[in-house]
Order: sequence, then structure tokens, then C-alpha cells
Amino acid sequence: MPTSPLPDELRDFLAKPNPSVIATLRPDGQPVTVATWYVLDGDRILVNMDAGRKRVEHLRQDPRVSLTVMDNDSWYRHVSIIGRVAELDGTG
Repeated sequence: MPTSPLPDELRDFLAKPNPSVIATLRPDGQPVTVATWYVLDGDRILVNMDAGRKRVEHLRQDPRVSLTVMDNDSWYRHVSIIGRVAELDGTG
């Protein structure tokens, strides 16, 4: 499992505007998945979410998250990133 710094092949893949799905956890522990857009910023993956979205509320309660990014040309090629939200920035 790669850690920072990201391998070049993974960085190149994540730098493309590929479709992705984010998973958060509801307060009762049930997972919720939603299509979303992301951007690679150095070794961080930024996800833009409107502050009024339920998934932001979920992340405030439980920062565990999973993001699956699928190759736009072939969804058989994909990467899943599992971790915790490091920062919620409400300035956007």
C-alpha cells in the first residue's frame, strides 16, 4: 500500500479528471456512497463538497472515508484510497 510520496504512476492516474465515488459512514455505521469530483494537490486529495451536504455531516462525526477513482477510459482500471479526512476547510 503506497504512502506519501505517491508513486509516479499513481500520481499520474490521480492527476487526470477521472470519475470517482466517495464513501462516508452514517451515524448508525451504514456506508453511503456518492459520485464526486476530486483534485490531486501534491500528495493530498481534495474533494469539493457543499457544506450543506449530508456527507460533510457524516465526516464531521466520523472522519473515515474511502474514495474509488475509476479510469475514464476503462473502469476496470481503478484505485481505492481508504483513510481518514485530515482537514475540513469551510472556506470554499
